This record gives sequence, C-alpha cells and structure tokens, in this order.
Amino acid sequence: MSERHYTIVVGTYTAPLGHAPNAHGKGLLVMRMDRVTGELEHVATNSTVEHPSFLCYSPRFGSIYAISEVSVDATVHSFGLEADSGQLVHWNSALTHGATAAHVVLSADSRWLFVCNYAACEPNTVAVLPLSAEGRILKAVCVVTHSGSNPAGRSLHPDRQASPHPHQVVLSPRDQKFAYVPDLGLDKIFAYQFDSATGNLTPHPTQPYLELPPGSGPRHLVFQPATAGGAGDGDILLAWVANELSNDVTALAHNPQSGHMQVIQTVPTVPVTAGGAAPERGSGHGNDITTADIHVHPSGRFLYTSIRGHDSLAVYAIDQATGRLTHLQQVPTGGHEGVKSGEQTPRNFAITPCGEFLLVANQTSDSVVVFKVDQEAGRLVLPAKHVCNTIASPVCIEFAADCRLPA
Repeated sequence: MSERHYTIVVGTYTAPLGHAPNAHGKGLLVMRMDRVTGELEHVATNSTVEHPSFLCYSPRFGSIYAISEVSVDATVHSFGLEADSGQLVHWNSALTHGATAAHVVLSADSRWLFVCNYAACEPNTVAVLPLSAEGRILKAVCVVTHSGSNPAGRSLHPDRQASPHPHQVVLSPRDQKFAYVPDLGLDKIFAYQFDSATGNLTPHPTQPYLELPPGSGPRHLVFQPATAGGAGDGDILLAWVANELSNDVTALAHNPQSGHMQVIQTVPTVPVTAGGAAPERGSGHGNDITTADIHVHPSGRFLYTSIRGHDSLAVYAIDQATGRLTHLQQVPTGGHEGVKSGEQTPRNFAITPCGEFLLVANQTSDSVVVFKVDQEAGRLVLPAKHVCNTIASPVCIEFAADCRLPA
C-alpha cells in the first residue's frame, strides 16, 4: 500500500441474525482509501470466519483481530495483514468464554486482547487473552462474569435489560491501569483495576461502577485523545459514553489517579421534537431509534455519534475546559439512493487518523459512506460520489495504518 492511501479492514455479518435478518456479508474486506479524494477501492476478501464483526489492529504485529459474533462458543481470530498485497492470512483463534461476542480491543502495547461477550443469556463475560511474541492469540488468563439484573420496575426496557450485557472494554489512556466496561443491561459502567503483568481484572475497590439513569443502556465509551488540550492536560481526563436505549451521550470527568468517574452532562443524540418532547427510546431492533457508536475527532475538539433508526450522525463541539457538549449538526448517514430512513443502520463509523474524513458503515443498506470533515468547524460535508455500495452488511471499519502525509 502506498503512502497516498489508507488501508482499511471492514467486518461484516455473513448470514441472517436476529438483529440483522437480511445480513449477507462476505467476511473481512480489505479496502484502499485515497487520502486526498476519499475514494474507496476493494483489495481483498477473507471469508474464513463467520460474522467477523468488530475488529482491532495491532501496528506492532501488522495484524487484525476479529471476533466471531456467534450465539454459542464465541471466538476471536488473528490475521496477518500482508503489506504489499493487502491479503489477510488467518493465523489462529481462541475461545472468548462466552456467547455473542460484541467488541474486541488491544492494550496499547499489543500484549493483551480484551473481548466482551454480550450474550442473550448468561454467561455475560469479559475475557482477557494474552498475545504471543508473534502476535498469535493464547488462551484466556482472566474471565470476569457480570451478574444480576436491574431491580424490578427500574428498567424502562425489560426485554433488553433482563440480564447483564457488557458491550465494550476501554482502558484508561495514560497508564492502562484501569479498564471500564459499559454494561447495557445493568445501566452501569463497571471499573476494574488492570494488572498488565498478569492480565488480571479486579473490581475497583472504591468505585466498582458508575450507575446511570434507568433505561440508559450504556454501549460505547471514548476518552479524550492524549493529544488534545483543555481539561485533559490537568488532573482530570474527559470521557463520553453513548447510551443506546435512552439515545443520549453522557459527558464524564475521569480522575486518572483514583480511576473514579463522575457525570458532567447528558445531551440527546437525536433532536427533540418541536413540542420539546424527549427523543424516542427503542429496543435496538427493526426500525427503532437507538444510539450506536461514538468517536472523538483526533484534535479532541469534536465528538460524533451514530444513531440507528434515525439513520444519522450527531456532531458536537467539546468545551475544552469542561467537557460539555454543544450540538452542531445532524447529518443523514446516506447509503443507496432511495433507501428510506430506518433502513440504513449505521452500526459503526471511523475517523481517519489525520481527521480529514469520516466513514460510516450502513449495515442494512450495504454501504460505506465517506464524509469530508471540516477540521476547523467539525462539521461533516455531505458525500457526493464517495458512497461504496459494494460492501454487504458492513459492521465495523478499522484503519490498519499509521497517519502519514500523502505522497
């Protein structure tokens, strides 16, 4: 791959699922993206794994790690990404000790792999798996089980919150000493101390979790980039969590020494109605409106979320001193011409490492749409020709290259 291009890997759903009844993806797709124009070009496909949905990339090993989102005996797989050809070579796999794996992430040093098993029924687990010196996945050394349920009458979504649903692991950015797990089923962000020598996770001794309002359904959490200024330079780091069921974003203040978090603000992800009514809450299936993904621009100045059903991206300005959000823009996620709202399903999106483009994966409308980012104002420019309609059932977009200036 030349320095004029980004290398991108797209994960897909390969057959119908309960929450993706029309899925028909081909596996893992390697794409080349022009860093100047934003145009996408298909390079290679690997169909080894069923439902290789969420992914992460290791620059240390030049490898991709993908969960297999199956309902029984979920697995996580490693692939070598060949620099010259762009081909993915399957290395190995390991059990994640749960079902319906939902997310995978690496530690900063690429020594540890973390997998969340969402599971429609127990066990609902978080697994820590070491990597070998060559980047292969070894057997899990730590498996944490989430248990319990929302107290009777507390949950606004008893069908979605009858049991725990850990959805993601995020490590504290400065020192990786703490691991945070948004649990959609319990309306909590669990906090663990992470031992980077052994891979063990232990509940935080003084704040084992941060509880959110009933029916929030916390899904994904993101920290302010280390390169950003403002509150992140002092004793407090900023973070934000996307709440899937209540369709809002909660801004958080994180103390990097103690690992504690506290709520700053909560703002809606979809516009309120003309009468001032709260945004609609949904189950996350069909055409219901549910918030999905969340990312911060590399500058640390802007935050973006995707909303399924509403089929839009919400854009916010971040107050660098307080972490509070101001809504800037609501942008349709696009897709096939003529596709109705509610039939696109922007499950995931990604921002280029240099911040000049945003790519959104529209799962139901089989498209990846490229937006130009105004890096001064944070706003998204609606796509013109850069809509790739040849990617069936895309779920996750992962950049597999460092940021370099185009040749």
